[in-house]
Amino acid sequence: MQLQHLTILIISADRTVRESLTSLLNGTGGAQFTLLIEREPAAALERCAEAETIDAAIVVGRDGLAAASALRSSDIGVPMILVCDKEDFDIAVEALRLDIHDYLVLNQSGGERLAHTIRNAINRSRTRIKIAQTERTRLLAQKKQEAIAELIVTICHEFNNPLAAIKISTDIISREDVREKDRIILQEIEQTIQSVEKKISRLRDLNPSA
Repeated sequence: MQLQHLTILIISADRTVRESLTSLLNGTGGAQFTLLIEREPAAALERCAEAETIDAAIVVGRDGLAAASALRSSDIGVPMILVCDKEDFDIAVEALRLDIHDYLVLNQSGGERLAHTIRNAINRSRTRIKIAQTERTRLLAQKKQEAIAELIVTICHEFNNPLAAIKISTDIISREDVREKDRIILQEIEQTIQSVEKKISRLRDLNPSA
């Protein structure tokens, strides 16, 4: 998936880091980046709520985990990349827990690598969203089929019970010595029962679970 223009939110109280990230991303070719800068998680939350589109967020160091936690707690699903000044196992584990998409050490990452990481994170996030939407559509279709099947079973049951009783009663009466006029009526009832039974059978065939 080609991503040509991306809006990236950088969340960091460290001015040096903000400037380094800005310099790295502005120095890359290919995708054009619009960079939004916020120092605190609260301001970042407001920016996410106000902005029409934020494609990804970069959070920095241990303080970045607090920013990531605030975004996740507010159900903001923007993909995030954590940048640190050195490798830290504990921070990496916490990043996984917060569903941060990638983890980079700043002094080991050039601009192209950072841009590539951002694009990959966005692509993975969008793919995950599409898969989730497809799964929701599948579940809705399944629930609809189950509801239709239940309705068909209920309708057939509600018709079959009284229909069986009428059929038995008609059969008993037809064995008696009845007038010709009454026998004609009984025949009409039997024909009607047969017609209703065919319709119930056709309805039963519509059951998607059958």
